[in-house]
Amino acid sequence: MKSATPTVWQPGWKTLLAIGLVTWLIYLVISFPAARAWAWWGSDVPGLQVASVEGTVWQGSLRGVRYDNFSARSISWALSPAALLRLRAVLELDVRLQEGFVTSRVQAAPSGAVELSNLQGQVALPVLAPMLELPPNMVEGQINFGFEQVLINGLPRSAEGRATLGQAGFRIGRRFTELGNFAADIHTSEEQVLVADIRDQGQGPLAVEGAAQFNPANGSYSSNLRIQVRESGTELERMLEGGLRKDRDGNYLLNYNGRLQLP
Repeated sequence: MKSATPTVWQPGWKTLLAIGLVTWLIYLVISFPAARAWAWWGSDVPGLQVASVEGTVWQGSLRGVRYDNFSARSISWALSPAALLRLRAVLELDVRLQEGFVTSRVQAAPSGAVELSNLQGQVALPVLAPMLELPPNMVEGQINFGFEQVLINGLPRSAEGRATLGQAGFRIGRRFTELGNFAADIHTSEEQVLVADIRDQGQGPLAVEGAAQFNPANGSYSSNLRIQVRESGTELERMLEGGLRKDRDGNYLLNYNGRLQLP
């Protein structure tokens, strides 16, 4: 009995032509100069300033970026050409701030959803002060964060990671008030609610424990924190006395809730 001869697929000229055209189009996209693309699509964004544009659409960078109260020394990217065949934009993003950095793998789908994976960063609080409309010399500290995954579709939908705030404090006039070191472990619950478990790191004048939540389905958010002052009679304690109520155990309570106006 003769064995069956395996069938070998032989693409026709139309298939080969289609593959060639797709390959050629991808090559055109990834080799297109970033400066020329920026001149066509990016230079007309109101309020956005860029000192220089380098590289190609596939791999390039913006230098000296300013937009409203945000500024960065550079924003670099490396695009994945293979992802374009699946109608997805995937790139490695590297943002260098004046004091800090943010890196991530970014995947964008045609639906508008954006997934950040291996999101890492370090940001000095004075860099964020202008965005919060605070004087740069009023707040001190450093935020470090690492997330395995963050999904954004209009609003943050899910997140898994950890953020810390170290050597935090604020300055009023010449007086500096230390707050301490804190950490937040962030996850998504079974009800698809983002939860941050917050606590102090055992150093500094404040003992903090509690949680904050955000529900992207309806835009509601809340915070329930218990705060203790480790050393009584301080200026920090007097400030808390004037702004927060206490429970029966002597903890200061920082509780608030609200709702975002969803479109």
